[in-house]
Amino acid sequence: MKQNLYLVLIFHSFIWSSFLFVDWLSEKDSLFAKAILLSLFMYVAYLIAIQLIKFRKIAALMTISSTVLFLGGKQLFTIFSI
Repeated sequence: MKQNLYLVLIFHSFIWSSFLFVDWLSEKDSLFAKAILLSLFMYVAYLIAIQLIKFRKIAALMTISSTVLFLGGKQLFTIFSI
């Protein structure tokens, strides 16, 4: 079980890295389009977590926490990179 949690964290890192790349490519898109893109990536991350962990609550908690950490880190990076 513990190894699967680490594997989910690794997959979430790949997913959020690819989201950052896609977000960078679509910098001229509207906020609504970016919100749809974020929800799509969150759904894929949740599906991968369910397949590896087999517990929906833990998968949802890991997906939400990795999303919050990613978005918080992205916001901090944009604040301090100016």
